[in-house]
Amino acid sequence: MVMRIFEILIIYLGAYILLLAILKLWGKGKKIVLKQLAIAGKKDFDNKQYEKELKKLKWLIWLNPIPSNYSLRAGVFSKLRQYDNAIKDISKSIDINPYYADFYRSRAYYYSEIGENDLAIKDYNSAIDLKFNPKDYYSLFLYRAQSLDNNKEYELAIKDYDIVIKNIPDEIEAYIGKGICLFHLEKYEEAIETYNQGIEVDDTDAALFVNKGNGLFALKKYEDALLSYQKSMELDSDNYYAYYNRGLSFYNLKKVNEALRDLEKALELSKKPEDGYLFLYLGILYAIVEKDNEKAMSFLQKAKELGNKNAQEDIDELTNTGTITMEW
Repeated sequence: MVMRIFEILIIYLGAYILLLAILKLWGKGKKIVLKQLAIAGKKDFDNKQYEKELKKLKWLIWLNPIPSNYSLRAGVFSKLRQYDNAIKDISKSIDINPYYADFYRSRAYYYSEIGENDLAIKDYNSAIDLKFNPKDYYSLFLYRAQSLDNNKEYELAIKDYDIVIKNIPDEIEAYIGKGICLFHLEKYEEAIETYNQGIEVDDTDAALFVNKGNGLFALKKYEDALLSYQKSMELDSDNYYAYYNRGLSFYNLKKVNEALRDLEKALELSKKPEDGYLFLYLGILYAIVEKDNEKAMSFLQKAKELGNKNAQEDIDELTNTGTITMEW
């Protein structure tokens, strides 16, 4: 009887030792597999082979469903512009660890990409409440400001931009964003001053000069606007907005040849020309400068298709009189 009990204990002990060995081997094997999946996944990411990386991340999450792995897959979904899937994964990260600010920041970005600005602002609020290292912390105010801007909450956005400018004075996006909000509020002088502050920080940013030109244009300071647009072109020779807005400045200065030249260049640079006013002014200028009524009419018809409400009047005038009378 004693011998039988001893044999049973030996069997159980052997089984226990075997189980420990299996678990140890599984642990080591699992670590190796996880490491290899992570390395291979990063290689796919670097090579922009996102679909291949998703397959590896599926296994990575199955073996190790930790927040960071869900966050990694969310980032890949984001690269593929599959923002709904990205939001699902980053939300799982937040469910597991609701105290990590970066997860909220990521989800806020995904929300902003699909136009859910209210949800983006809510997540930026959560990230700001949690806080982390100073520069990243103040960057959150920039991102929240951009969402508030998209929501047309300009006054609130300006407050956030001011926080960024005070704490990260070299963040040019803050000057640009604040200036745009002031422009929307028709505070053109303040917008120009904000762009000037940005230019003092970095006088190589073309966007600052384009936007400053827009403020000057709104104040009907067309000659000054031309100088600002010209500076922007020197910094970025393919800047659509600089050519488009300089063309409008020339138009208002009755320099029709220069206006036509710039607007033609803007059309050439436009990747997706959907601005009805661009075609409207091209139509007017082709009728007046080039005396090419056929081409002028095609531009005016395009402007009408794009919803420009002034196009029909010019179409009628060109049809009835064979020309268009310019009004300034």
